[in-house]
Amino acid sequence: MLTHLRDIRRRCAAAAGSYVFREPGHLARRQRQRLEQLRLRSRHALQNIWRERQQALDELALRLPRGMAQRQRLAALRVAHLKSQLQAINPLAVLERGYSITMRNDGRVLKSGALLRPGDRITTRFAKDRITSEVREHVV
Repeated sequence: MLTHLRDIRRRCAAAAGSYVFREPGHLARRQRQRLEQLRLRSRHALQNIWRERQQALDELALRLPRGMAQRQRLAALRVAHLKSQLQAINPLAVLERGYSITMRNDGRVLKSGALLRPGDRITTRFAKDRITSEVREHVV
């Protein structure tokens, strides 16, 4: 028991003589300094992140109008290309070149006169107008 008591006294004396107990404010100052360093590092890191993000945003803001203009040009080219394709396959464009389309009364386009009989009515469409005719004779 005495040995144990001496050991506790020795440990208490060592603790009482330690720097922390002799200068208790020093530990608090060190912790405040450490806290201030962490605060400054955090602030600096956040400023760097904010600066990088702002720079990326500025770059995107510069690229956006150019990208939109490029997309608009490409879309206009695509529309023009599709328009020319539609015009090329438009049967009415053929009419503008002097051809005509002849149809039965039910609206079906005639590819041959073989199905027509005298007395049948047909419609011929031109570029600007149309006429209705009656078949008088079918010559093969």
